[in-house]
Amino acid sequence: MSSETGPVAVDPTLRRRIEPHEFEVFFDPRELRKETCLLYEINWGGRHSVWRHTSQNTSNHVEVNFLEKFTTERYFRPNTRCSITWFLSWSPCGECSRAITEFLSRHPYVTLF
Repeated sequence: MSSETGPVAVDPTLRRRIEPHEFEVFFDPRELRKETCLLYEINWGGRHSVWRHTSQNTSNHVEVNFLEKFTTERYFRPNTRCSITWFLSWSPCGECSRAITEFLSRHPYVTLF
């Protein structure tokens, strides 16, 4: 799966479309893959801009990769308001679930769907 960023837009129909074969490979529950795919969309508070992207595991789990990248963005501050929608091909492991919970407790203005 490529890691292309879709266009920044308010229109939710303008996003990187996952290819049908990518969807079948990463989101087929009959396959016991050792890799997780994350599709995400970030709606930034009052700026009406949207980020869309896909991501996969590297040396870390994809959830941890996302949280690390997200918190290092230069525009992100603890009081930044945004909502994030995740589509994960697998449920997070216990360690990633704890990391997500800790992240959300440190960033009360972030909503995760």
